[in-house]
Amino acid sequence: IQSSRKYNMAEWHTDLRALMNLTGVEGLPTVFYLRDMQISEELFLEDISNLLNIGEVPNLYSKYERNNSKDELFGKLKESLQNRYKKILNSQDEALELLKLHSRENLHIVIAMSPMDKQFKNRLRMFPSLAKSTQINWFLPWPEEALRSVASQYLSDMADIQKEKEGIISLCIDMQERVRLVAERYKNEMQSYYYVTPTSYLDLLKTFKKLLAEKNKYFLGGIKSYENGLEELKKTESFVAHMKAKLLEMEPEQKKRNENAVHLADSLKKRQYEVQEDTKTAQKEEEKAAEAKKIADVLQAECQADLDKAMPEFKEAEAAMGTINQDAISILQGMAAPRDELKPVAQALCIILGIAPKQISKTELDYWLPKKIFTYKNIKKLAEYNSDTFPLSKASELKKIIESPGFTSEAIGAVSTQGELIARWIRAFVKFDMVNRDIAPKKAKLKEESDKAREAQEAYAKTSKQLEERKTMLGEVKKQSELAEMQKKQLAQEIEVTKKKIERARDLFDLLKNEKKRWREQCNELQEKHKNMLGDVLISSGMIAYMGVFPASYRDSCTGSWKQLLSKFEIPQSETYSLYNILCDPLQKLLWQKLKLPTDTISTENAIIMERSNRWPLLIDPQRQAVDWIKGKERVEIIKRSQKSEYMLKRISVCITQGISILLEDIEETIDHHLNPIIQRDIYQEGSKSMIKLGDEALVVHKNFNFYMATKLTNPHYSPEICAQVTLLNFKSTEEGLRDQMLNIIVRKEEPLTEKNREDAIQKSMEIKRRLKIKEEEI
Repeated sequence: IQSSRKYNMAEWHTDLRALMNLTGVEGLPTVFYLRDMQISEELFLEDISNLLNIGEVPNLYSKYERNNSKDELFGKLKESLQNRYKKILNSQDEALELLKLHSRENLHIVIAMSPMDKQFKNRLRMFPSLAKSTQINWFLPWPEEALRSVASQYLSDMADIQKEKEGIISLCIDMQERVRLVAERYKNEMQSYYYVTPTSYLDLLKTFKKLLAEKNKYFLGGIKSYENGLEELKKTESFVAHMKAKLLEMEPEQKKRNENAVHLADSLKKRQYEVQEDTKTAQKEEEKAAEAKKIADVLQAECQADLDKAMPEFKEAEAAMGTINQDAISILQGMAAPRDELKPVAQALCIILGIAPKQISKTELDYWLPKKIFTYKNIKKLAEYNSDTFPLSKASELKKIIESPGFTSEAIGAVSTQGELIARWIRAFVKFDMVNRDIAPKKAKLKEESDKAREAQEAYAKTSKQLEERKTMLGEVKKQSELAEMQKKQLAQEIEVTKKKIERARDLFDLLKNEKKRWREQCNELQEKHKNMLGDVLISSGMIAYMGVFPASYRDSCTGSWKQLLSKFEIPQSETYSLYNILCDPLQKLLWQKLKLPTDTISTENAIIMERSNRWPLLIDPQRQAVDWIKGKERVEIIKRSQKSEYMLKRISVCITQGISILLEDIEETIDHHLNPIIQRDIYQEGSKSMIKLGDEALVVHKNFNFYMATKLTNPHYSPEICAQVTLLNFKSTEEGLRDQMLNIIVRKEEPLTEKNREDAIQKSMEIKRRLKIKEEEI
C-alpha cells in the first residue's frame, strides 16, 4: 500500500477490495506486504486478523456495493472459472465462496514488525492470530559468511584494491561485529540504545567506495598540481638561463643590423640626391625640347602657309595631267610638223625631263622630238616629279620660257588641248618651284630646328630613362632600408621583450623561491597521505557509518582496534588517525567554528560525518548547539514536530521543489511515517529530473535540498528501523566543549578586546588560506 497523509479506513478497504479482485477474480498469486510503520490505525490489524482466520474481511462491501458488485463478480468469476476449471456456476453465493477460496490460494500475507517497537506486545495480545496463524521468522544479525559474501560482491569491481581485498573485507566484518558489541556496551554503561543493522554494513561499503574514489582523485590532483608547480619553477630557472644566452646572441646581431640600417640609410640619401639632380636635369631637358619643338612648329607653319598658296594651282595642274590618256599622247606624237605655239612646251619638257634636243646647226636646236617627249611614261613621270631636286639653272630657263609672250593657255589651247594641259602643269610647276625656292632658307632653318628639337627630345628621353632607372634603384634601396629598419626595430623589441621576460621570470622565481620549499613539503605530504589512503579511508568510512552516536572514548577504542587490524593485514595507514585530517579542510573547520560550531573534537567529527554520510542526519542536541550551527551555515525552514501533518507536508513539499533545506525540530522517539519517502531517500529518475513521491504528490527534488532532524531528548531510544534509515549524531555537550565555551564566555566578558582580536585573527587566517588556495590554483 502507498500510505499518504490522507490514508484512512476507506482507502484501506479500497485497497483490500482491489487485492481480493486481484487474487480471487484474476487468480494472480500475490504477496501482501505490510510494515508496522504503515499501520496508522489499529483497525488495519483487525482486518488482517480476519484474513488470516477466515480468508475474508467482513463487511468489506457495503449493502449497496454488495448488491451492485455481485453481478460483476459473478460474471468475472464465471468466465474465469469456466475457462480454468471447466466448471459452471449456478449462483452468486457460489461465486462469493469461490472468491474466498481463490483468495486463500493466491494471497500470501507478509507482516514485518520490529520486536523493539513498544506496541509489538500489545498488538500480539489484541490480535492473537498474528502469532497463531502465521509462520514467525526472526531475522538475526548477518553471519560472517553473509557479510563476507556481500562485501566481496560489492568490492569486486575495484581492481586497484584486489591485493588488499581480503584484509579490507575482514576489517569491514570486524567493524560490523565490533560496533554491535560496542552498542551492547553503550546500552549497559550509558543506558542508551543504538542498533547495528545490515543497512549500516551496506552503507559502510558504499561510503568506502565513494570516499576512496573521491580521495584518490583529490590526492592525485593535488600531487599533480604541486608537481606541475615545481616543474614550472624548474622550467623558469632554465628559461631564465636560456633567455640570457639568447640575449647574448642577439647583441652582435643587433649591432650588425644597426650598421646595415645606417649604411642603407646613407645609400638611400645618396640615391635620393641623384634622383633629385636627375629630375632637375630632366626638367631642363624637357623645357629645352619643348622650346625647340615650338620654334620648329612655327617655321613649319610658315613654310606650309607659303606652299599652300601655290599648291592649289599645282594640284589642279596635276589633276589636268591625269586626264591625258594614251590617245591624246598618240595625237601629239603624230604631229610631224609642230606648230610654233607647241614648241615652247616641247622645250620645257626636254629641260624638265633632261632630254637633249636635236642639233640642227651650231646655233639652232630642235626640241620637237615627239616620239621621245610625248610618251605615257614621261607623262607619268611628270605627275610624280619631285621639285626639290630640280636644278636652279633649269628653273631659270623654264621661267624665261613660261614668261615668253607665246606661252599662254589661250594660244596653246587653240592649237592643242593636250598641249595646253601640259603647259598649264609646267607653269604651275615653275611657280611652285619658285615658291619652294623662296622658302628654302626657312626649310633649312626648319630642318635645323627640327634636328635640335629631335636631339633635345632624345636627350630628354635618355635623361628620363636614366631618371626612371635611378627611381627604380631608389625604390629598391628604400625597400631594403625599410626592411633593415623594421628588422632592427623587431630585434630591438625582441631584445626588450626578452629582457622583460627575464626580469619577470626572475621576479616570479624570487617570489616563489620560498614557496618552492613549501610546495615540495605539501607534495610529499600528499604523496604520503595517498600511500596511506586505503587504511585511512576505510577507518573513516567506519566512523561515518557507525560512530556518530558514540562518545569520544568509544570512538577512540574502535579506531585503535581497527588500526591494529590494518597493521595485521598489512594495509597502509597513517601513524596517527584523525577523521579531521583525512576528510576536512582547515578552512572549512574555521568557517564552521565561525558559524558557532563547538570547537571540541567530537563536534568537528560529527560535522564531518553529517556532511559525508549517505543518510539524512538526526541530531541528538539537547543544548541546541548543532541547531544553531545549521541555522548559521545555510538557509533552513524550521518545522516543529508539533505542527499538523497536513500543514507540515505542504511546507516540506515547497522546500523540496525550491531547494530550501528543512530542519525538523523536537523529534521524539518515533517519526511520522508520512516522512518515510524523504528519510529513506526514495528518489527516482524521470528523464533528467530527480523525483520523489510524498503522499499523493510527485515532486521534483531540487539539487540544493537538505533534510535535518533534531531532538532535545538527552537519551532517546530509537528503533532499529530508524537507526538504519538515518545517521544518528550525538551533539551532547562534552567536558572539552563546555570548557572551551566557558573560556570563550569569560574572555568575552573580561577581555572583550582580546576576544575581538581572536575573532579578527580567525577571520584573517580564513581569508589568507582562502586566497592562498586560489593563488595556488591560478599558478
